[in-house]
Amino acid sequence: VPIAVTALNAQTLNMFRVTNTEDLSNLAPNLNIQNQGRGTIPQINIRGVSSGVSAAEVDPKIATYLDGVYIGRTIGSIFDMADIERVEVLRGPQGTLFGRNATGG
Repeated sequence: VPIAVTALNAQTLNMFRVTNTEDLSNLAPNLNIQNQGRGTIPQINIRGVSSGVSAAEVDPKIATYLDGVYIGRTIGSIFDMADIERVEVLRGPQGTLFGRNATGG
């Protein structure tokens, strides 16, 4: 399955001084991560698809994984990135690989 992916290894993350998840917006095309001023609740946009509301009853359109584990809400996903091996950003619909909540990537 052809996939548009941005893969960043630890060396690249260190070279560009990526210190938290918001900094990834500078390295991955069509990715925008913004803190909405409510602590650690980001607004994540990939190719115009937004993570949307972080309410408990709403499934996000952007799937977020940490160490292979699905994070159901974006609450708390603005965090410092220390000792990160790699980051992968998959753009576009990924429902066949990651389920229905991966409309945006």
